[in-house]
Amino acid sequence: MTRDFVTLLASALHNNQNACLEHLDVSRNPLDDKKGFTILSSVLPRLNQLKYVNVAECQLTDKSINLLCTGLYNGMTSCKSGGMQLTELILSSNPIKDDISGIINLVSICTSLRVLDLSDTGIHLDKLWNSLKFGGLQIEKLLLNGCTLGGKKSEGVQTAKEYFSMAVQLTHISFNNTSMPSEYLKAVLLGLASNQQLQPFRLDLDSTCEKGSANVLDACIGGVRCETLSLRDNNLDGDLQGVLQSLMMVTCLRRLDIGGANMNGLKKNNKQAHVINKILLDVVKLYSEEGCLEELNLSEARLGAYLSVLLNTLGATTTLKSLDISGNEIGNFGARILSKALQVNVSLRSVSIDNNHIGADGFVDLATSMKMNHTLTHFPYPVQDAFDCLQRQERSRATAALSQIQNCLYRNRTAIGADEANCKRMFAGGVLLAMEKASDDIVGGIVDSISTYGQEPFPPKMSEIIEEFVAKFQTEGGRLIAENISRTIGGDLNATSRRAEQLAVARLTEVATEQVKHVFSEWKWREMCEHVESELSRTSIGGSGDACSLGRTSSVGTGSPAMSSPFTPKRAGHRPRSIIGDLTSSTTSSETIGGGSEQGVNLDLPPKPSGLSHLQKARPRKRGGASATSILQNGDDVMMTSKSSGGGGTDDMEDLIEEEEEEPKRAPPVIGRIAMIPDTSVLSQVHLRPSADRTPPEFSPRGGEASPTMVHKVLDAASDSPPPPLPQRNRIGPGGAPPPLLPPKPEPRTRLVGIGSPTTPPATGGTDDDENANSRRSVADMAKIFQK
Repeated sequence: MTRDFVTLLASALHNNQNACLEHLDVSRNPLDDKKGFTILSSVLPRLNQLKYVNVAECQLTDKSINLLCTGLYNGMTSCKSGGMQLTELILSSNPIKDDISGIINLVSICTSLRVLDLSDTGIHLDKLWNSLKFGGLQIEKLLLNGCTLGGKKSEGVQTAKEYFSMAVQLTHISFNNTSMPSEYLKAVLLGLASNQQLQPFRLDLDSTCEKGSANVLDACIGGVRCETLSLRDNNLDGDLQGVLQSLMMVTCLRRLDIGGANMNGLKKNNKQAHVINKILLDVVKLYSEEGCLEELNLSEARLGAYLSVLLNTLGATTTLKSLDISGNEIGNFGARILSKALQVNVSLRSVSIDNNHIGADGFVDLATSMKMNHTLTHFPYPVQDAFDCLQRQERSRATAALSQIQNCLYRNRTAIGADEANCKRMFAGGVLLAMEKASDDIVGGIVDSISTYGQEPFPPKMSEIIEEFVAKFQTEGGRLIAENISRTIGGDLNATSRRAEQLAVARLTEVATEQVKHVFSEWKWREMCEHVESELSRTSIGGSGDACSLGRTSSVGTGSPAMSSPFTPKRAGHRPRSIIGDLTSSTTSSETIGGGSEQGVNLDLPPKPSGLSHLQKARPRKRGGASATSILQNGDDVMMTSKSSGGGGTDDMEDLIEEEEEEPKRAPPVIGRIAMIPDTSVLSQVHLRPSADRTPPEFSPRGGEASPTMVHKVLDAASDSPPPPLPQRNRIGPGGAPPPLLPPKPEPRTRLVGIGSPTTPPATGGTDDDENANSRRSVADMAKIFQK
């Protein structure tokens, strides 16, 4: 629209004295025209039937807003026809500064106002609370996003607390992106907690918490009777755990949003990363048997692998209906965990998983799980992840998997899978727990009854009722349409082809049949569940009962020829297989437990390999290759000798060989130095002398061969002295050997000039005078020494 549209509208309304305008919506148009709003302000008092005004995103200044509110104020105070009854006023996204006198005057007298939207206007709310106390007590939706609040010592703190404790019809309160000091937040929450007139409402506090606000939430949120709570992007980090524990006291909480930037600080600090697991466990408690949470939003939290703590519990929940985990980077591994949970979950209706870096493998796992899930009906198409898969070679697999998911969703939305879904959902509660405690005969009778109960077709009487309803609807609807057309246009409908009527009747028959089957199936299985539960309780109290009569009193069903019961229909093997089996039984695999198919386990025998397939986890390798123990055991230089001078060494070696053969096979040891055993021929040549004639052996400075006396001395010392100590690493400090010292750097060599004494080489010269000449000579001298 052009900027002069307000002037043209005001002129048209001024010329038409009988205008019955009820709905005025000019949003999202730049209409800042002070002259036009001046004319419109004089015309508005005559519009007594005006109820809805929307000027959002019109770039209006505070002067134009005041002119509009002044005209509405004059219309309400006029005595003609009882005045205007305005119910909705939307002024959002207009840069209102300080002058809000027109808004204050209008709100203070408009007791019929039900919706007030001042989002992103930037007005100072301290000036608004008093007017709301007089005229805004009947407001249902109060949207104050992106506004301004005073400090801790502001006068509006007490006034805001009084207003929220007096309001009677609030259903939606929003302070998103409005920075609230801790004192202000405390006043609002205490006012809402003390108000006993309010029904459970919606409270939005996204990006509102300042420093110290987390403690206020922890202390005050438990008394607020909110049905929907949003705490996105508040950077609560570790304080979020205390807030969640306080929310467990809110028994009416149904929807919770804690996504966005709430745990970024914990992810950056590795020492506090374990707190994320504790927070997610507290979230799980909200939708467990103790809680009543139905919708959970964790989108854009970027939790990654931490989210597996929550995904592992989805299979057992019976209250959670909607889950949004988009933007968490769970990858294919997280998709596999989610698919495992969806196979057994019976409560979820909607799951959002887009922008999670899921590939074709993840979508294939989800498609496989959807074959077994009959309750999930809403699965938003993962546009971002699907687009990424289409850019890679796995395009065909991803497309086929997504198509299979859509087919399963269509099956769940229609009456095809409604019967089995209702059966699983109804029996997922306490009935299964009661059946586990019952005897095998009773459980077998219940399973047979349920199988017969679900295989019966849809009652023909119900189909006849639907046909009668459609026929009556066709007759009455055709008559009303013919009267309306004859009154407005004229003519006879009998000359038409009646194509529209045939399409309407066919569509009505299809919709009515599907909806009636859904409702009837849920009703039928709920009655069956209650009947089985009552019979089980009666049997447990009385101690006996007719197992074959349980659940067979009704003879109607919704028609599912291949319907399967929610558990395996086996009389003796209805319990899951036990890993331990019968611990008191000492039988082998030939005997069974209770006559079933489960085999006993003998704990005296070594364990058998499990048939389960476990995920392979990467474990860190030990540093340094082999362990220190194996090095010390196999790398020691131990000399094995005989105490006698005869041929006893051979007997000792044979004993060692026999002991090694008796021991079980071990892993090959680390290769080390082999122990040296002197040959018996050498030992026989040794001449023993009296101890008085023994003299210390003399060793040659260059090495050489040892004398017989030296050999005898070594043998005697080896037999009497303890074994040599184990080698240890060189350690610095007390109890350790000093580290080895490097050889000194060689002195610079001198040159012989002629036949005289050595002289120092000149400072400059050819290639022999460089710095590396001494090093090359040192290496050559060392080579000569080793050659000797």
